[in-house]
Amino acid sequence: DDQVVSWVRGILERIRIQGGINHPWLHTYLEDDGARWHLWGGRKEPGMPSFPYTRSAPAFPRVGGQHVQHQQLDNVTDGQSWYARWTGRVLGVSAGHGARLVRSLLECLHRGSVLEGTATKAQATVYAIPNERIMVRATRDEELR
Repeated sequence: DDQVVSWVRGILERIRIQGGINHPWLHTYLEDDGARWHLWGGRKEPGMPSFPYTRSAPAFPRVGGQHVQHQQLDNVTDGQSWYARWTGRVLGVSAGHGARLVRSLLECLHRGSVLEGTATKAQATVYAIPNERIMVRATRDEELR
């Protein structure tokens, strides 16, 4: 049904737009529940860009686990999260019910290999788009008109 397709596409577009693309450079960042140190002062990979606090960092949907203070991982099971509110708006359910639905969606997308899941130190799961699923190409002039 078109409504469900819009919902799922919106969720996946949000992950992509927020930079939720899995990359080996981000492994310790994800495993440490989004501790920004791994993107700024603690980055170890040659060529890896810095993400100081003045620059937005990649954000990923997060499910479960203990509460952490880092802001870059979006707790999708919070009824106030963008994911829960989007789900409620598109599917016509409460944000609380939307939070439960989006959690189930992320788990299904992970089982279907559409998303990858990373277990964190706080016993949460962080979901990301596999980097091999991202395609980049040059825009043709006629596409800009």
